[in-house]
Order: sequence, then structure tokens, then C-alpha cells
Amino acid sequence: MKNTIQNHLTNILIVFLFSAFALSQPFNVKNSKGIKDNNIRALTTVNLTFIDSSFSVYRWRDVAGNLYSDTYRNNYGYDNIDVQVPVTFEESDVTFHGQLSATGLKPNFAYQLKISGLSDKPSNEQIGLTGRWWQEEWDGSQWTNGQNLNNKGDGSSPNPNDDLYFLRRDEEDPDSPTGLNYRYTGYLVLDYFMTDENGDAILDFEANSSYHVLWNTIQRPHTTNDGPTKSVTFDPDPGQSAYGTDYPPSTMTIFGEWERLPMGKVYLGPGAYDCQIILTEESFHGWPGGSYTGQWAAAMGDTIQFTIEEDDPLFVQLSSFSAESGNSCVLVRWVTESEINHAGFEILRSSHQADGYSSISDYRNNPDLMGQGNSSIKHEYLYIDREVLVGRSYWYYLIDIGLNGQRTYHGPVHVYLVHNKGLNYLSAHIPEELILYPNFPNPFNSMTVIRFDIPRIDQVRSTINMAIYNNRGQKVRVLYQGNVSAGSFEIEWDGRSDQGKSVSSGVYFVVLSIQDRLKTGKIILMR
Repeated sequence: MKNTIQNHLTNILIVFLFSAFALSQPFNVKNSKGIKDNNIRALTTVNLTFIDSSFSVYRWRDVAGNLYSDTYRNNYGYDNIDVQVPVTFEESDVTFHGQLSATGLKPNFAYQLKISGLSDKPSNEQIGLTGRWWQEEWDGSQWTNGQNLNNKGDGSSPNPNDDLYFLRRDEEDPDSPTGLNYRYTGYLVLDYFMTDENGDAILDFEANSSYHVLWNTIQRPHTTNDGPTKSVTFDPDPGQSAYGTDYPPSTMTIFGEWERLPMGKVYLGPGAYDCQIILTEESFHGWPGGSYTGQWAAAMGDTIQFTIEEDDPLFVQLSSFSAESGNSCVLVRWVTESEINHAGFEILRSSHQADGYSSISDYRNNPDLMGQGNSSIKHEYLYIDREVLVGRSYWYYLIDIGLNGQRTYHGPVHVYLVHNKGLNYLSAHIPEELILYPNFPNPFNSMTVIRFDIPRIDQVRSTINMAIYNNRGQKVRVLYQGNVSAGSFEIEWDGRSDQGKSVSSGVYFVVLSIQDRLKTGKIILMR
């Protein structure tokens, strides 16, 4: 690239956390992973510099597709840009975040800010497992066939790209420089932004989401799973140094397509990171076509080191979380082994795994979801969701909420709601003994209801058997056979056999068994 236009100096300042004034001030870092009270201790500066790469194909059109002038294309360059990146860290910080303040970049232009590194370092492997993978193969003389792994699956982790990475990561090739057949680079898009008419921008970012690529809304509609939309309105004219044509005013909106879900809750894991921080141009897949549309060129970068410490201890140690089909309801169950400074739970539900989750209950409006505060005793929880339809799939997230507001997500878990042999859960109260109540009505003609209590025995869930026998001791109908947790239940019998045939009038016996315990009751059927 040719030298920068004289006096057109670009300064990119990525200032992590707050301004220099904040160096002497206490502050709170607040995010969905928790709240930490700390004092800033150090300021580290990293200066991004021009990346001279033969693979970079630069874009010479703005975000609306307007072509920059010949003069601008022939003179503008990143190689003379003075880039400073002050990085402020806490010893106990749990996320990577900061602020970018840029001047003199390409005007009305879109950029990505990302971190990147070869996966031979454990921390860089975490970058790939949080973001994306770039794969290269040794052909006997060089690393070649570079490509993104593009099967992101349903947004959960590990995704199909991770599976392929782990499958090929250790494949040997004794002739390659690493002794391996494949080489992987992990990268994570931290955020994206558009400059103003002068090429200036300010961006506050946090590494809490995983983006696939960027789009504008002319190319592709935004979905609820995607990153936030960002818009800019501008009116380029020949009076501006970058343009030789008087283009009409434009309003452009861009967004980041999701790579891993949920958006805003995907974090880098704890560790010491030694990687590259890179500013790249956004080409929008060659949109709108024609010449000078570019190919995601790297503009500038430098090495960066930072540490993400372990987060505060979990408020809740969860040993199980499940959803199962009940009688026209879904039974959401979970068990905690301990709770620390715990306020309670919130439950989210969706009919789609990837998106559409909404809150259906929380501890503020449902006493059954109240936490135990501080407890080292195992607790069992049950939420009965009756606002569901048989024959549908549902996904649930469980959120435990600390007294300080920290929210930790568990799940999602899935259930397909089917008729469950008429078994209906009445209460999560744990009975002290096994009880089989008299059926009602009795005698009955077409339908009778049998209620029973199951105590906690040895396991969280116990196997029960309930069946109807005639007065000759022959089994007529199996009402229920399966695992249940402690609680109160009811089940219906419609006077039919396992073959669906109506049985004759007479005396029948209901038998409830669990482990070595047995309860019986007499039922009279009158046709």
C-alpha cells in the first residue's frame, strides 16, 4: 500500500475498562457472570500496527457500497497509522472487556475487532472453543488449504466444528514442522462497529458473545439469535477526501450472525492468554458485487497478554436438572447439593432450542422457587408447567440467582410431551410414608381416581409399580410402571384392561409396590 495522505494520521485507542481518571477510583465490574468489587491496579499499552499480508484484499467501498475515489484508493494506507491500545486489568477480573476510540480509519466503513491465536497454546484453544476455527493442512512443503470450519450446529457447545477439531487435532505427520497433519487457529470476534464520515468511532466491548460473520440488513434479515444491530446514516459528497462522486444519503444497519448461543452469555474460560488482537475490514461477502469489494482483510494488530481468573464460587452446586412428561404437563426437576448466598431460581421456556425463551416463573412470584440462602444440605425442587400442549417439544433453562444479583444459567433441557399413562403430580411436598388412599368414586361406573403418596426412600427417584387385579389374582391393567420422585400423585382408571376392553362389574384390587413395600386397596366397579 502507498503512504498515507499527509497529515491524515489515524490513532486507534483501545482503552480497557475506564479512563485514566478511574485508575484511582474503586469500581464495580457487573455482567451476567457476576459482580466483582475491585480497584484498578495497572495500565498496559499495546500498539496495533499495520499487518502487511499478501493475503489481504482490501475493500475500497464504504458500508453502503459507494466507491472511494481514485485519489483516496491510491494514497490511503494503514502502514503509517499510529495505533495505541492501553489495556487495564484486574488481577481477579473474570471477563475481557474494554473501549475502542478510533480516528482516521476509512470513513463510513465497517470493522471487526477480534483476538486470534494458534491452538498449540491451551488459552488459544479456548479462543477457538469459544469462537471459530481456521484449519490448514500440511501438503509436504507448506501449510495450505486454509478454510473456516463452518458447521456451527444448533449453537450449543461443543459444536460440530469442535468435534472435527478434536478428531483431527492430533493426527500425525512426521514431515510437518509441528509433527501434525493439521494446524488450527482459534479466533473470536469481540465486537464490530462502523466509522463516521471522518473515519472515527468509539466502541465499548466485552467478550461475552460468539459471532460467525457480519451482514447488513439488505443482505439478510436480523433474527433474535443474532448480535445487536448497529446503524449509521451518512451523506457522502466530493467535498470529503474519500469520495469523488456525490452519492445519495444512506442509512445502513449491520449485525453479527450468531456462532454460539446464547448471545451475551458465551465467555472465554479462565487462563493466561497470549494471542493477537486484530482489526479487520468487513467485506460483507463481496457485497454489492463488482470491483473493490474486498475479502475481510486484516488491517492492523499486535500481540496481547491478559488473564481471566476463576469467577466467584458458584452460588448453587447443581447435581441434576431434567424435564419430563407428566399428565398434560411438564415436570421440571433439579437437585442442589449446596447453596451459598442464594436468592432463588427463574425458569425460562421455549418451543425452539436456539431462541424464543421467555420467563415462566421465578422466586419473586413463586415461593416454590425460593432459594435456601446458605445451606449444605441436598434440596429437591419441582416446577409443574401446565401451560403446555401434548405432542410438542419444549426446552427449559434454569437460572440460579445470588443475593447480589449474579445469574448462572443451566441447560437447556428438552422434553417431548406425551400422555404419561394418566399419572398426575399433585404436590412437591415430600410425604413421610407410603400411602394409598381410597379411590373416588367407589363404587364407580366409568372412571375412578386413585391418589397415593411416595416418600423419599434411598434414591432421589424410585421405581414404582401400580396395577389392577381381579378377584382371582389375575393382572388386568398396569396403571403405571416407572421412576418417580417423592411427592403426591393421582392416577385414573377407566375400567378397561391392558387390551383396551371394558372389564365386567365386580370387585378389583389396586396394588402399589415400591422396593419391598406394598399397599393394596379395594375397588368396586358397577356397570
